[in-house]
Amino acid sequence: MKKKISVILPVYNVEKYLNQCLSSLMFQLYNNIEIILIDDGSTDTSFKICEKYIKKDSRIFLVHKINGGLSSARNIGIKCATGDYVLFLDSDDFWSHENVLSDIFELAKENPDLICYGYREYVDGKGDNGNGIDFSEYHEKGTSKNEVLKELLIHGLYVSSACCKAVKAEIVKQNDLYFKEGITSEDIDWSARLLKCIKSISVYPNSFYCYRQRKESIVHNIKYENLEMLSDNILRCVELGKDINPSEFRDLYYNYVAYQYITFLKVALLCEDDRRTKALLTKMKSYGWLLDFHLNRKVKIVYRFKKLLGFNLMYKILKVYAKG
Repeated sequence: MKKKISVILPVYNVEKYLNQCLSSLMFQLYNNIEIILIDDGSTDTSFKICEKYIKKDSRIFLVHKINGGLSSARNIGIKCATGDYVLFLDSDDFWSHENVLSDIFELAKENPDLICYGYREYVDGKGDNGNGIDFSEYHEKGTSKNEVLKELLIHGLYVSSACCKAVKAEIVKQNDLYFKEGITSEDIDWSARLLKCIKSISVYPNSFYCYRQRKESIVHNIKYENLEMLSDNILRCVELGKDINPSEFRDLYYNYVAYQYITFLKVALLCEDDRRTKALLTKMKSYGWLLDFHLNRKVKIVYRFKKLLGFNLMYKILKVYAKG
């Protein structure tokens, strides 16, 4: 029997992009799917566009709610989902080809708890800008959870984004894997909790997810509040790791958190004009031990500078490198 796939799609004021997003779903060759649209209180024509599509395709369901943010919309989608696997798609993004779900279904036959895949950055009028997740260096060196996760971490392929994962629905619901509401960088904490709940990982080495780069998006308008929430998520991940018994998996888990830590350092450089950033850096300096987990090349470079020069000089070198 074909596994049913639920695609959860929060919608908020994306009238310019929604048709492309929904078309990339409707034209999938694999048809045992449900598309759950959660209109998060849109004030443009997004809701009307959604209504148009539910008339075209009986597999599309629409929920309308008062605006509560991305996490709130995703959480409602999870509760509504009836599929065997759950995928997330942001409504300003889209999938690049029509056999995405057919390929994922083939992997799902083996019943993995998690299927990982990649993304490419997409710029309107220019297309793929060359950035994203590249699986060219990924080589399967085993099939156990730890073996697959290690290879993903080495190459920076286990990213925090929920949109790069197909997860068994029962894993999500039985473990209350809902997104923390009212914050940014919510995927970091969610992906950490997910790691603790799964027993198996498969990889779809394809970067079909097209991540649209918008000037008005949060990632292009970084403020101190975003940096603070990023640090909160990292510290939450650290706490989550404390109940993991010393093991290979524990080390792998903290390798994931270490990658988020160097992301914090890079984002801090964008917030240096805010006087509060210095105090937050001082606080996060005490978590520099995360760099001891450096399977990933980027983390290893930062680790070596910190070990050789100390945290403060290491950070100054990052600043020079970023400006260069």
